[in-house]
Amino acid sequence: MTGSSLATPSDISQKLSLGKIGRITQSQYAIAIGVFFGIAVLSFLGRIFIRLFTRRRLFLDDAFLSFAFATLLVGTVLGYLRAYTIYTELAAMEGDITAILVIGSNLSAHEQDFGYNIAFIGLLWTTVFAVKWCYLAFFHPLLVGMSRWFIYYYRFTIGLSLVSWVLSSFVAPIVPCPYTGMKAVLSNSTMLAMIWLPPILDALTDLMIISIPIRLLYKVQVRTLTKIGLGCFLCLSIFMCACSIIRTAGTWYHGFLDYPWQVFWLHLEGCIGVTMGSITVYRSTLIGSNEVSTAFRKYLTRIRDAVLGSSSDASAPPGEEIRTKTRRFGLPSIPQATITGVRTWFGMSKKEPNASEGSGMTSFGSDDIDYHALLKSPKAAADPRRR
Repeated sequence: MTGSSLATPSDISQKLSLGKIGRITQSQYAIAIGVFFGIAVLSFLGRIFIRLFTRRRLFLDDAFLSFAFATLLVGTVLGYLRAYTIYTELAAMEGDITAILVIGSNLSAHEQDFGYNIAFIGLLWTTVFAVKWCYLAFFHPLLVGMSRWFIYYYRFTIGLSLVSWVLSSFVAPIVPCPYTGMKAVLSNSTMLAMIWLPPILDALTDLMIISIPIRLLYKVQVRTLTKIGLGCFLCLSIFMCACSIIRTAGTWYHGFLDYPWQVFWLHLEGCIGVTMGSITVYRSTLIGSNEVSTAFRKYLTRIRDAVLGSSSDASAPPGEEIRTKTRRFGLPSIPQATITGVRTWFGMSKKEPNASEGSGMTSFGSDDIDYHALLKSPKAAADPRRR
């Protein structure tokens, strides 16, 4: 059999029994990533639908999340086409003679596969950090009125995430190229650094991003349960941190670097990151501010009426119509006092004086931010009694 035929995915799978290699087998990899990628697609499309039909525009955090989704899409396609090479490399490191012969019989094809792997890993890391930038852009309007040291902390988080992205996407996958064999991996300090630094920086930046909404909610004058609810939606990146910790915990398998395990959890982190980043706008639309949730319900009502051909609210009294809209989809709005308390803490109550133009909101039209409706620029004169 020729070297080119040995390099085909089907032949490699038959000769090496790739379905039984590693802690995560190739079939398990394909099924799990397929499920989570499908969830990510649905949640992302739902977010875009909500943005376009309730706000009529997209924002900076949407742009970052769209970029993350695009890289995840390309990376997933590339992963399904080239996942077998990851398991071939693991089999070769474990000393499988067939794997060594497959790689050695066609080195040029293996070099090409290695190039695809570098691109694949770079795309997955770009997805992960693009989701982080989505969160950072999402939190930017909330920084109004915060202390200077906290602004510096926010900027340092952005800088560290950029450095971590460059290191994880471009430096770590390429630096190991001159070294071969498990002896080099175990003894070379550069190799060890490239193995451990990306997941450590990934978890560190996740924790720093999680700390931002926790600090923002610390002094908000709302009920504890409301804080917990807001924090759950604002700290969804904790799931990405969990994936990073699990990925790091399974670095070694039978004394070897478990490359499939690393790639699987990195891929899964990208899918979960896109899903969690998309979910952040769902709360404001479904149970968030009165304006956004009511507008979304009105749109769904128009769709229902168009399908059924009639509207049951046409003859209802005004008061009854309001109550009907509230319970139609079982999506009650947050009490106004809760929103008022949050607005007051940020110094942006609707009845307070207009915020200064240099308050950091210039990049985000406050009237257009759905989840940040609690931060809307005031339009009326101040009312001292609200303080």
